[in-house]
Amino acid sequence: MPQIKSQMKRMKISEKQRLRNKEVRSALKTHISTFDKAFEVGDKKLCKEALAIAIKNLDKAVSKGVIHKNKSAHKKSKLTLKFSAMPEKAPEPETKPAKKKKATTKKSGAKKKTAAKKKTTKKTTAKKATKAATAKKKTTTTKKKTATKKSTKKE
Repeated sequence: MPQIKSQMKRMKISEKQRLRNKEVRSALKTHISTFDKAFEVGDKKLCKEALAIAIKNLDKAVSKGVIHKNKSAHKKSKLTLKFSAMPEKAPEPETKPAKKKKATTKKSGAKKKTAAKKKTTKKTTAKKATKAATAKKKTTTTKKKTATKKSTKKE
């Protein structure tokens, strides 16, 4: 706790400002999330109203000094881009009848696992074979290079 009177006053003021800033930031987040929810629903009119409110509150936050003006501009830009990308009428999701799941037995599950293991072993053996082939090619090319070097030295 400060001992000097001016420091005590400053502490009280900064605490009040902190609480006000916290309240304004919280309100901003709320308004932006309402815009996001309206966007997800696909209601263009509701989304437009939420956008206007969010932009208004962003400007208020800048004037109060809670956020920087560039941050506000960035947020407004992102929101308006999102709004402009919104389709006029959201397509209705197609509803398909739910398929019934078949009861699986443990034997079929075991068969699936062994089949998967076979596939992976085939893949690994194929990889090993390609590695061996590339290694063989490298050794033959190095032998050729050394043979040509020796022949050029003899001459």
